[in-house]
Amino acid sequence: MSVVPNVIVDITPQQQQQLIMGLIPCQNRYFQDLVWPIIRPGVVELASASEGEWTEFRAWREVYAGSFQLYICYLNKSAEPLKEGINQEAFVNKLKTPADGYAGFFALQLQDVGVHIFCAYIAPEYRKTNVASMALEFLEQQVKAMGAPYISGCAIPELLEAAKKRGYVPTVMNFRKKLK
Repeated sequence: MSVVPNVIVDITPQQQQQLIMGLIPCQNRYFQDLVWPIIRPGVVELASASEGEWTEFRAWREVYAGSFQLYICYLNKSAEPLKEGINQEAFVNKLKTPADGYAGFFALQLQDVGVHIFCAYIAPEYRKTNVASMALEFLEQQVKAMGAPYISGCAIPELLEAAKKRGYVPTVMNFRKKLK
């Protein structure tokens, strides 16, 4: 696949790839320790972009304590397409080799008025594809199943276009300045 600058490339139809997403259980060091080395570079990148608003340790602690729900994204690189309704089974199988097909993660917060995407990370090689849109579609289904009336998010600027294409309306923007 060639990547055209500043264009979202739809990788699904041509390559028959599907997104596999799953939730890492909170308060479970086994699963968190399994995936943390894979997601850590993204956590560090996002924490650095936050200008000190949050840290890698905060993200780790919030996931462990259950304040964040951590969803991991994988691409199905199998020649066989996933059958309807077996996403969770496919996700559990991906955890046997957690680096293979890794595409990103989303950390969600349950709030009074809905679910907020605290941070979203798509691996650099997938940022100009429709992976973010596929992930948002999956998360929207999850949030609807919870009965939450809203989903909101905070992300690096590269993910804004995918969100807009899915009908998200930019409302407020996070900004930060370190005071001396």
